[in-house]
Amino acid sequence: MKQLKMLIVFITLIIILFSGCSPKKEAGVTCPENYMVLGMKCCLDLNHNKICDSDERLEQQTDTQKAKESNAIQEEELRILNEQFPSQSATTIVSYVLDGDTIKLSTGETVRLIGINAPEEGGKCYQESKKFLEDFIFDKEIILEKDVQDEDQYGRLLRYVFADGDNVNYEIVSLGFAHTYEYGSNTKYSSQFEQAENEAKQNEGCLWKLEEINYIQDQCISIWDFHFNAEGDDNYNLNDEFVVFKNKCSYSVDMTDWTIKDETASHLYTVPSFTFQASSTFTLFTGTGTNTNSALYWGRTSGNYAAIWNNNGDTLFLRDSNGNLVLTQAYSGY
Repeated sequence: MKQLKMLIVFITLIIILFSGCSPKKEAGVTCPENYMVLGMKCCLDLNHNKICDSDERLEQQTDTQKAKESNAIQEEELRILNEQFPSQSATTIVSYVLDGDTIKLSTGETVRLIGINAPEEGGKCYQESKKFLEDFIFDKEIILEKDVQDEDQYGRLLRYVFADGDNVNYEIVSLGFAHTYEYGSNTKYSSQFEQAENEAKQNEGCLWKLEEINYIQDQCISIWDFHFNAEGDDNYNLNDEFVVFKNKCSYSVDMTDWTIKDETASHLYTVPSFTFQASSTFTLFTGTGTNTNSALYWGRTSGNYAAIWNNNGDTLFLRDSNGNLVLTQAYSGY
């Protein structure tokens, strides 16, 4: 009787042992020929006895299964972003990068990244900012987020761009490839962009690399008066449209070949041979006249679209001969 009990126990142990080793097929796991399912993995079973031999190592999931899981993760990330911005976002592909803040989509539309302003062609860090944007989003799927305004006056879509979960506009500013710039009433991320610019300055990002330029560090030059609204028709009263600059420092500044521009790339004034005297002012008139130590003339002649400064809001950018941003001044108009 005792021997019978021992035999029953022995047989029971064998059954338990074999049932524990026998793999259970899990949903979603498909193994290739001569492999069997073991949990969420596959193991080799050449003799088809439903048992993984001791000298056989467990194989990982197939490349197909990994790809499915990776796609599922990406779809979930996109779903979360679309839930966060349900009516304001859209997914698309970037087909061309024009510069550090402007791109073209596969749909043919042009997008202006809002909240930032990257250098124009020929300016300091222009190539760097463009290349950074190309590396980040060219020929890749992105998510576009709208703020208050849909388009600018040139028909470009005004958007925040997200790639791989990152706010691209923010990244460009944080690395010093662009300045912060409030585009109209689109100010959703303004505080974050200001923090990013401060970080770029501390880390001496591309636009903020210190070159021992005293007039920038000392903030010598400021705008004393911005008379953007001339009396009557601005286009025919150009010298009543002017900007007064002030040098508050105790030393002179050579402004030869400096540039002054507004938000329009075609409106660019290059300062002729000119020294900005210490503790003085000079006025830049939009029209024509004879340059002096206290007055410079843009040289525009009367006619449609001759005026430079928009009455409904614009931004002035002053750069030195090396492309360093010396001053930026925005106004909202009336």
